[in-house]
Amino acid sequence: MADREPMVGAFDTYVESTESDQSSRSGEKGRCLKNLTTLSVAFMLVFTAFNSIQNLQSSVNQSYGLGVASLSTIYTSFIVSCLVSPSLIRHLGSKRTMVYSVVFYALYAGANFFDDAFTLIPASICLGLAAGPLWTAQGSYLTTLSVKYAEATSDSREISINYFNGIFYMFLLSSQIWGNLISSFILYGGINLEASNDPAFCGSGFCPGRDLPWGATSIGNNQALVDLLMSVYFGSIVLGYVILRCLLDEIPKRPERQRGSGDGSSNSALMATLRLLCDRSLYLLVPLMTYTGVQMAFISGDFTQSFVSCCLGVHHIGYIMTVCGVAQVTTSFILGKTRKFVGRFTLFLTGAVIHLGLLAVMSQWEPEREDENLFLLVAAMWGIGDAIWQTQVSSILGVLYPDNQEPAFSNYRLWQSLGSAIAFGYSHYVCMIPKICIAGGLLLVSILMYMVFEYKNRNNRSIRKMDI
Repeated sequence: MADREPMVGAFDTYVESTESDQSSRSGEKGRCLKNLTTLSVAFMLVFTAFNSIQNLQSSVNQSYGLGVASLSTIYTSFIVSCLVSPSLIRHLGSKRTMVYSVVFYALYAGANFFDDAFTLIPASICLGLAAGPLWTAQGSYLTTLSVKYAEATSDSREISINYFNGIFYMFLLSSQIWGNLISSFILYGGINLEASNDPAFCGSGFCPGRDLPWGATSIGNNQALVDLLMSVYFGSIVLGYVILRCLLDEIPKRPERQRGSGDGSSNSALMATLRLLCDRSLYLLVPLMTYTGVQMAFISGDFTQSFVSCCLGVHHIGYIMTVCGVAQVTTSFILGKTRKFVGRFTLFLTGAVIHLGLLAVMSQWEPEREDENLFLLVAAMWGIGDAIWQTQVSSILGVLYPDNQEPAFSNYRLWQSLGSAIAFGYSHYVCMIPKICIAGGLLLVSILMYMVFEYKNRNNRSIRKMDI
């Protein structure tokens, strides 16, 4: 009996240890899901405002191309901020970086109360400088959260990263729904806006800078309506800021990432970002990352102005883009649930076929008011393609660089913002057909380079496991 008592005691200790470990894992899983929800809701609120303002800029601020100039300025500043964002995150931490960055989104919404380049352009510069740290911190935070969740649930990193990206982007892309519903409700209720009666003027035949045809009007002429919209959007950003600041937990830096960054100085963080530009796997994805920015600029700036606003009126932009948002959210949700059953190459090829097909349709399309179902179909299909790019590119980077996240996501946002900056930059000076050709040509190059990426990484176990 005396010999059995220590054995019983050891067994009790083992049981208690096991129960404690299970409780700890359950608590960690709950914290990860709580932070995922908090991050997703906060970003949804912030980008409910920003995405809708972006969709309306080319129609709201048409004078001298101020709207698209503002957007081009944002993404040009974004490029600069992407280079320094890793060092900023290492000094402030992911949470504080995101909290401080959101302040500048509120500043930009406030600047839209004034139809003036002297307020809008400086606010655009500030937002662009904040956007790089915001998105780099978000990518790093979400990947770290995914890895912690995988450890708590004994799932693979790859499945967890895909799952968390799918949920996050489902919330984020739903911002297109809420923001555009708000704009359409306010614009429909506030003023009767007419559009062009000449189908040859709109769509594939649209050229910026022409005088608006008889009957077409701009919402920018009604400042009271703009102020009402911006007040709602400003409030949405403030609410997102409060949720981020009060409810999101800061995640401690992982030791292996600290060791990999040398002394953690701004210099070493910047050099890590620049060194990653030479990585073979990353530079093969550069055209694809750039295309994600070009296609966002195309749908939110060129499609909304050249097709929707010109033919149907600016008050239809919200409803058409809401359909795009619904498609994005639905696709992201489906990808989050079914990604392990569908090959990555199949998804990228599907996205490419969808967007190339839509660009071909738009190159021949002279829209009329009776084409409303076609407007809805184009917006929905574009949203499906966009959801594929957004979720899968982030997932690939999370798997390729789990211990070098800030430089990886910094590079992603750098190339994405470069694409958007260039696309918005030429938007006011180039007709629709050349824009379609540029987007289509870049997409073809992106897919070819992506095929090379798959071939070069055919022996990379982490990449292969993403298809399991």
